[in-house]
Amino acid sequence: MKQKLSFDEQIKHLKNKGVKFEIVTEEEALLFLQQNTYYFKLKAFTKNFMKNEGGQYCNLDFYHLEFLSRLDEKIRKIIFQITSTIEHYIRVNVNYYFTLKTDEDGYSILKEFLNNNESVFESIKNRKSPYTDFFKDKYFPNEFAIWHFLEASTFGELIQFIKFCKEVKNEYVLEQLEYNKFKSYLYVVKILRNVSSHNNCYIHNIANYDNSFKNNQDIKANLKKYDYFGLSKNRVDRSLKIQCIHDLLILLVAFKVLCKNSTKTEQILEDIIKLIEYIKSNLQYFSKNNKLYSSLENLLTILEKSC
Repeated sequence: MKQKLSFDEQIKHLKNKGVKFEIVTEEEALLFLQQNTYYFKLKAFTKNFMKNEGGQYCNLDFYHLEFLSRLDEKIRKIIFQITSTIEHYIRVNVNYYFTLKTDEDGYSILKEFLNNNESVFESIKNRKSPYTDFFKDKYFPNEFAIWHFLEASTFGELIQFIKFCKEVKNEYVLEQLEYNKFKSYLYVVKILRNVSSHNNCYIHNIANYDNSFKNNQDIKANLKKYDYFGLSKNRVDRSLKIQCIHDLLILLVAFKVLCKNSTKTEQILEDIIKLIEYIKSNLQYFSKNNKLYSSLENLLTILEKSC
């Protein structure tokens, strides 16, 4: 069991592991640990750096960890904006589809879905929130309609409903995205929504290729439609072996396919442009770490081409 470290001990522990304090001082690093993050979270980013035979990190300054921590936060903010926009679009589209469907009253298909998905039924029944209880307590379950479900359901439950409509009722509400892509892409969107909502480390392994990682089989064909977001074929192949880059590419494709006319696009693009400038202004500090430098360059290219 690892011992809890004081803030001063955390700095000492990093120094013992070969982390330098040349770009930032130990005092500045201490302040960052106290006010901006916590040690376990920050240390996750050390996975992107090599160790020598003595177990010490090579070419790693505390500022590198600080930059990756801030970059992670900025990317997660954009991911949250994009996933929220996609989720909102899907809810609007489900409502639009069933409003126009004259042989559906808004109750019957949802009742059948809940009868066939006991876990969803119980989850909605037991979930308490002052922002949904005012209508849920009144209408659930006997008079619970699609428009109530769209307000009370989680993103995962919404995806389950769409899958039920397609696979059981042969009703598919997202004609812009083929169903086989919907199942795989929206799983990634849901995962990234949770990552951004819960402030999980996203780019803790951005420099490391995983040859065992099974990437999405459809993503390459879809990337071609967008000129591979500016990446060469070799860079695409390498990037798809890094999960956070792989998932980001799927998210950007899903966003472009589903949310072309979203009013939120402009604000998201503004934030991406700011992120691009942030990466550009710091890229020089990683010139001695080839793998990380290359991954950051690829991320930069993808972001630039997404605008």
